[in-house]
Amino acid sequence: MDVTLCLLYLKYPNYSAPIQITNEEESSWIAAYTPIGAILGALPAGMIADTFGRKLTLIVFTVPWTRTWILTTLVPSVTFLYIARFISGVIVGMFYAVLSMYVAEIAEVSIRGTLGTLFQVFLTMEILFDLRFRDCPFISYLMQQYFSLLVITEENCELQMLQQLSGVNGVIFFAEKIFNDAGSTNSAICTLIVGIVQTIATIVSSVLVDRAGRRILLLISSTGMAISLIGLGYYFWLKSHGNAGDLGWLPLISLVAFIIVFSLGLGPIPWMMSNEVMGPEIKSFGCSATVAMNWICVSLVTFYFQPLQDVLGAATTFWIFSAICVAGVIFVLLVLPETKGKSIQEIQNELAGIKNINNVNGKV
Repeated sequence: MDVTLCLLYLKYPNYSAPIQITNEEESSWIAAYTPIGAILGALPAGMIADTFGRKLTLIVFTVPWTRTWILTTLVPSVTFLYIARFISGVIVGMFYAVLSMYVAEIAEVSIRGTLGTLFQVFLTMEILFDLRFRDCPFISYLMQQYFSLLVITEENCELQMLQQLSGVNGVIFFAEKIFNDAGSTNSAICTLIVGIVQTIATIVSSVLVDRAGRRILLLISSTGMAISLIGLGYYFWLKSHGNAGDLGWLPLISLVAFIIVFSLGLGPIPWMMSNEVMGPEIKSFGCSATVAMNWICVSLVTFYFQPLQDVLGAATTFWIFSAICVAGVIFVLLVLPETKGKSIQEIQNELAGIKNINNVNGKV
């Protein structure tokens, strides 16, 4: 999440970083080590939370998480940065699994959707803060810890896979490079605009999710992302054939639209719904499994995003992600239930094919 800042800070000589990234492979590994660590952190998270409690687990692991960021600011080499990001990833994976469980368990039905999306809201605020104060990375790392403290089954895995295989982390992590490749004269400002838009759209989603419903937002999100990626791929296809002309505005519009619709649905909702559709008897294991699946996909996308562009070209890469988003539309239409306004038991009954009987006025 903070990797955009990290890469900007380390790759360019005008930033006073203690180390410098010298090639794209190092960039890919820096981006990938956190999700690789998160996979390992997510797997035992449910068992630990069941043993020591959700709240205590979150509080205890905040301390080593903070220390990993202090280590990140003091690393003497890229190798030590890899280690710091891996350790941070282990803790991040645990946080994602336990936090989503905790929020779903304490929230009332009427506000469960809004509370479930707040984690994504704070996450986007942290990313925006990183981009705004990237000359002061240590301040940004401390803010990340502050935001973290504030937010004290098969269908699930597929939804988590859809979220990440849409290519969102590849787009966000390498946003500045995408703008540079597109010939933008001020890619840093374009990246900041994307961060601002992401924060605003995620806040809007937190308001809409308990009113409009989960399915409609996911359908809008997946459809809009597919269209945006088609537009982005079309620009790079024209550019590769020397026909881009005056379309330098298209990458910014496409990326902004992509981030808006992602933040409205596919960004925050999978984390929330993964807890709504799981019964209490499997929630600990299920949350661990779905979070691990999410981070497996993050690591694959972030590591192979640049190599895919090198081999297939930027246009084909974005069109592949677009096709996955189209598959996501079909998945939401045919498989995913609506959970708005329903208790956990009502959702479980629906998934099991049992009709929910409302005794009021004899309605079924």
